[in-house]
Amino acid sequence: RLQSLFTEYKDARNDIEDEWLSSFRQFLGEYDPDVLAKLTGTRSKVFVGLTRTKVMSAFSRLVDLLFQSGQDFYSIDPTAIPELDPLEMAAITKEATAEIMQASGAASPTMVLDIINERRDELMDQVRDEVRRRAKLAASEMTILVRDQLGEANAEQKIKEAIMESCIFGTGCIKGGTVRIERNKRWKRSYVNGVQAHSLTVVEQVKPDIESVSIFDIYPDPYATSNEDLHGLFRRHVLTRRQFRDLRDLDGFDSDAIEEILSDSPRGNHVEEDHERIRREVANIKLQSGPNNRFEVLEYWGSINGTDLLEAGAELPEGSEEDDDYDANIWICAGKVIRATLNPIPDGRIPYNCFPYERNPHQFWGTGVPRMMRDSQSTMNAATRIFIDNMAISSGPMVEVNMDFLEAGEDPTDLHPWKVFLRSGGDPNAPAVRFNQPVANANGLTSIIEMFRKFADE
Repeated sequence: RLQSLFTEYKDARNDIEDEWLSSFRQFLGEYDPDVLAKLTGTRSKVFVGLTRTKVMSAFSRLVDLLFQSGQDFYSIDPTAIPELDPLEMAAITKEATAEIMQASGAASPTMVLDIINERRDELMDQVRDEVRRRAKLAASEMTILVRDQLGEANAEQKIKEAIMESCIFGTGCIKGGTVRIERNKRWKRSYVNGVQAHSLTVVEQVKPDIESVSIFDIYPDPYATSNEDLHGLFRRHVLTRRQFRDLRDLDGFDSDAIEEILSDSPRGNHVEEDHERIRREVANIKLQSGPNNRFEVLEYWGSINGTDLLEAGAELPEGSEEDDDYDANIWICAGKVIRATLNPIPDGRIPYNCFPYERNPHQFWGTGVPRMMRDSQSTMNAATRIFIDNMAISSGPMVEVNMDFLEAGEDPTDLHPWKVFLRSGGDPNAPAVRFNQPVANANGLTSIIEMFRKFADE
């Protein structure tokens, strides 16, 4: 059922894939195949590389705004009326009350109540000030912790990669809110019978993870218009045999199913998609035909029926109904479930965040710089090609020769200054050699080029 659902999601994305590939070629300064097929013979094939300049300009401005030198690209600040843990609030109120009573020298419970009622405003102000102070301190400490976690995950570089994709294709994608297991190798020194020895230990730590994901690998619910209304989302992984085998060691994966797939498909089961082949050809990467020893694994996040989850080996919350739907994370390969678990994120949120360069109303995918300026780029290319061809053909005269009027042995293609053609007979009014100068249309063409360059700027 999930494999069929993936096919539905993939088919719904075909048109936008064609747009992405056109934008990719435009960014690289290459023509689409249908345009290139028409540029035959000696016609100019020049491509005005304006799109790349505009994309890099947009990317640079975004990066300069987000990642200013010496500053964090995020902030954590208390709200205007911060809220703390109820027990902590009670302790703050108790401390403030004790300070006021001590300063007032109250002796009896009746006097305590009277003083508290009289100085209620002072008490509340004191409590609010302490709450703000603690909230500000907590936000400051959390900022340091987040800075450390993002630094270790190389978050800035990964976010920049996603921003670059958003500028080119119109949408970028970041995966966050998940964790990774970091294995650190450390040498430990010890002494055995007075002899120094060293041993290697592996220390595992759970760390927050962030990942830049290519939108070519993301297949969202085709009915969704934003991250918030996603019913489900697939991510396509293409793994080497070793990477696929290593999944056995990760928590929650079915090692028996993985071994069975490795045995059934020793050369892998990956079938290259059209967009993979085209991107490889655009990048001038040549591959041999046949199996490539890679495995295609689908990672699904979305709603799954409880009965299906139980059959796949997942555990449902205690007291839950089997017929209900649950937010889950399923991994499948070669028609087999290799991992099935409930979504570990508390609110059931899908951890993939797709963001547009420019949002389109009622659409999930955004619009990037190449798509915005495609008409301008195409017109500038056409006008520039015509300009070059026209300048080339008008750089000298076209020569017409009547061979019947020339002496035998004359070579009309041998043209040079003070060339003399020997003529024999013929109508004296009909020239043996005639020169025709093609018209140069530079002014009109340059006006078109400049006009559409301004359109691109806008």
